[in-house]
Amino acid sequence: MKYPETLEGLEFVTRLRHAYLPNSPDAKDDQFLTTDGQRFTLEDPCSKAMLQRMLEVEASAPSLAELKDVAQAAGHRGPDVEKVLLALIARGLTDPLLPLSK
Repeated sequence: MKYPETLEGLEFVTRLRHAYLPNSPDAKDDQFLTTDGQRFTLEDPCSKAMLQRMLEVEASAPSLAELKDVAQAAGHRGPDVEKVLLALIARGLTDPLLPLSK
């Protein structure tokens, strides 16, 4: 089974939080906090953009198609957004979910 087919139809969330309040003068969009308070920085623009999208409070959990759009808007031109997403899942930074019925 190919991984794009495995990820299709899922939504994605993260337990991470922004390291800074979004509107504070110290805000940095590349710094995150884990659930146990560990601060870290992401250099990869694709990963960073997808996590930023997952952290949007007003929006629902994004689908694979939405995350591909976000990655492209952030300048990711590679065909393997799925590999980046799988790496985030493997590192425990992202969780896949079955969508709730609407």
